[in-house]
Amino acid sequence: MTRKIWFFDELWNVFIKNLKLELSINAIATITSVSLSYGVFKASVELVLLWSKNTALANHYPYLSKYAATEQLMFILILISLFILLTVIAFIRGDTTTMRKHPRPIEKKIPVIEFKQKLLSFCKTLKNNLIKIDEETNWSMEVFTPLDAEVEIRETKRSTRKITDLLNAIKRDKKSRTFLVLGDPGSGKSVALRKLSIDLIDEVAETDRIPIYVNLREWTVEKAWSDYNPPTVSDLHNFIIEHIKSSGNVFSSDFVDYYFDKLFEGGYLFFILDSFDEIPQVLDVNESSWLIDKLSEVIYDFLHSGIYTRGILSSRFYRRPAEKYQAETILEIRPFTEVKIIENMKKSLYFDKKLIDKLFKERRELIPVARNPFTAALILNYAKDHNNDLPANQADLYSTYINKRLMLKSCQERITKKKLSIEQIIKCASEISLLMFEVPTYGLEAPMEKLKESLQSYPVGEILDVLTFGRLGRVGQGNDRNFSFAHRRFNEYFLISNFLDNPSHVPEDAIPTDSRWRDALALYCEVGDEKEVQKIADFCWLEIKTVIENKIKRNQPQYMRAIHCLRFLNDAFHVRKHLVSSFRGRLSDFILLQLSTHTDLLSKKLAVELAGLLDDTEIDAIVIRAFEVENRWISETALRACRHLPNLSKNLENRLLDYIKNFSFQDLIPLKKELLFSLSLSVGFAKIKKLFVLRIAEYYAGIGIIILLAAGYFPLSLMIIAIALVAVFVITLYRIIKSSQLTFHENFREAFGLLSICTSIQLLLSHIFGKYGTKNLISEKLNDYFSTIHFAGLIEPAGIFNKISLLNNINFTVLSFVLSYIIIRPIYFWKLIKEIPRISSIILYTVGLTVLYVYFTRLNLFIPYDTGVYYRITSITIIAILSIFFMFRLNIIELIKDSLILRKSMFHNNIAREEIAVYLKRLKTTIGRAQFVKTLKNRNIEFTGVWPDGIMPDKNDEASILLAQLEEKQLKLDR
Repeated sequence: MTRKIWFFDELWNVFIKNLKLELSINAIATITSVSLSYGVFKASVELVLLWSKNTALANHYPYLSKYAATEQLMFILILISLFILLTVIAFIRGDTTTMRKHPRPIEKKIPVIEFKQKLLSFCKTLKNNLIKIDEETNWSMEVFTPLDAEVEIRETKRSTRKITDLLNAIKRDKKSRTFLVLGDPGSGKSVALRKLSIDLIDEVAETDRIPIYVNLREWTVEKAWSDYNPPTVSDLHNFIIEHIKSSGNVFSSDFVDYYFDKLFEGGYLFFILDSFDEIPQVLDVNESSWLIDKLSEVIYDFLHSGIYTRGILSSRFYRRPAEKYQAETILEIRPFTEVKIIENMKKSLYFDKKLIDKLFKERRELIPVARNPFTAALILNYAKDHNNDLPANQADLYSTYINKRLMLKSCQERITKKKLSIEQIIKCASEISLLMFEVPTYGLEAPMEKLKESLQSYPVGEILDVLTFGRLGRVGQGNDRNFSFAHRRFNEYFLISNFLDNPSHVPEDAIPTDSRWRDALALYCEVGDEKEVQKIADFCWLEIKTVIENKIKRNQPQYMRAIHCLRFLNDAFHVRKHLVSSFRGRLSDFILLQLSTHTDLLSKKLAVELAGLLDDTEIDAIVIRAFEVENRWISETALRACRHLPNLSKNLENRLLDYIKNFSFQDLIPLKKELLFSLSLSVGFAKIKKLFVLRIAEYYAGIGIIILLAAGYFPLSLMIIAIALVAVFVITLYRIIKSSQLTFHENFREAFGLLSICTSIQLLLSHIFGKYGTKNLISEKLNDYFSTIHFAGLIEPAGIFNKISLLNNINFTVLSFVLSYIIIRPIYFWKLIKEIPRISSIILYTVGLTVLYVYFTRLNLFIPYDTGVYYRITSITIIAILSIFFMFRLNIIELIKDSLILRKSMFHNNIAREEIAVYLKRLKTTIGRAQFVKTLKNRNIEFTGVWPDGIMPDKNDEASILLAQLEEKQLKLDR
């Protein structure tokens, strides 16, 4: 009840999460509840059996007297009970459809006998139209690859973000009335939304909610919109009706005339409005236009016209809807991960595993291209037509596709009829592309009349007609009739075609400013004349060199110029690495300098990404240094850099082994597929992969032991753990004796972990040998051996827990398992030692535990073991110790102070970087700092100004990682 007095919801959730981490595994709560439930359940069964034996039931059913509450019977009964419980829950939930059944049955709104049949016929027509669109675009559901999206759920005072599957995110959200789906060109928005529409149509009979898919690029009007003639809700309403009627048949048109308005008013329609940014008249305006603002308002008002009406609007980031479209949930489609790329390729009819191996091992420069579903499809089409080979470069990929489209029979007929040639079309397209880049007001499209004026030597109108017919371009319907290429990459390809003929047109000065020329120039560097491309590489290094020699800080303009040049080198020269050989050694020194000095995490991450341009020996040294930073984000980047190496040095291999060892299970399992694939790319990763597989096996083995414990197989479970611990003990001891290269600090940590293992083994052996009567001479010697060498400062648990009366009532062996699991991974204790800042703290910690040890072992001198007072004092003391320990580890007092600071904070649309630095200095806990940065991210708050002294706050904790990632996004360096 008092929770909100101290914590607002987000901070409380983070607190609970960290508390679970402190207990080492989330399964502790599960084990405890199973143990307690088991005791209660067993007692209940015993009472029932006792009652049945002493009542009239025994006379009718004499075999009942033979039953006893054995472990096996309990396990079977628990499983049966769980099955019944889950069945009842599933029955109660009932409605598992995506949209849920409409609160008012559709028959009450439209009480017409034949309506249901007409509705199903109408839905069949809608579905057939969607399937037809898929066929026209050469796409089928069988090859659909689910898209990941960053989902932002907005509420009244805050918003939350998470990464999940796009369609599942929409289907699971039963509350939001307005959705906004954002994605880059070719990211798969339209495909995903059409699939969603088909899925929802299949549920109409159950939900009474009808999905209406409409592509807004077809929204044309007779009279152009203006300040005096703005778009209205009525315009949109009429367009949607006409769109449905024109794409259907006479029966669906009749259905729309009679029932559309009634269904709309009653909220029985779910609108899926695609391609906001491609509304014909929107193509002719810029992002800040009044028209985008007005259309956003119109669509929002339209979707809120019905009582229960809901809807989705999709758009590219460029010309996205304005704030007047008050989306309750925003979904940003993320690029394909490497696992998604593979999943997508496997769905191709022409899939060959050799293609994946070639892409990820030999042609890594094509991986960024494959992260976009559209260009990934181009790669698959190329491979299909070229015997599973890959294009020589990106330009070859686009050139092949464009020529294939123009060579289609229907296109050839049109080209011949207009007396054109493919060469003439491509030349004209390259001139159009150059104009679009050179004239700032054009952007990604240009007015057709202006193009005709500027390119009078070409039949522009005829050529644009062919490009549009071949789906290589499109023309807006506004007064200006703006032309744009179908995909931004086609625009860039035609631009570099112009550069190849006219190298003097290459604007290398555009690279440091990260202008819209950048991606096209990166493409040019793959195919341009080597002498010309070498000039670009030298120009980029000169910008970087200026920062190094003058020690320029982040808050100066030249620093960002160098950052853009660094990223350009990384993107443009992986194919032609030999062109950076003149400054490769100095580039390696620069990267090492970034990792060795007090630079911020973002600078370190960007530096490590450049490792792919270096020689193998240089990559090895840089990756080792990156792992020494001991930061999760930098280590992940370093692991990706390792893929460029054919073999690993012994030192690097050991670093990678440590990295895998230190993975927590909550990080390990979600990344399982991606890491397993990454570690399969090189023979040099074989040993690392084996350890990773063992870590995964350890995770599932832990789950198996929990099941064994729940089933009552305590001796077997504990013996398995004891054997595992003995193995860990032997391996750790061998490592300490064998390794002469470990530092004193590392040896201390190893030894501390070794002694912790000894305590765990003693605890387990005490319970196994004591409780289950298996003691013999060998077991006594083993127990004595491990008890004599364990660390004197650690509480000797067997001497305490064996004396607690609860042991016989709720099977306290479960607690033994929990404690042993906490200690099973020495890394838990290594981190504890590393986080204690001073030797005095270590001494205080050791003395405190030793005092507690003496307290427990000598308590019986004053109070006899077999009295209730002894048990109560012991139990209360243990609880108090654990509470104090966790309060000390979680820093409760400081956490409460941080929560109060955050509750008093006022957040606006933007915040100065200086103010962020002040906040992070005031917040004392990692939890509080991380929550502050998450709040900035979730609320899309824009950063302004510069960092104090040009350095971003960095304490090498989770908050620092989140801040660096957010800064990367603010500076648009994440794309």
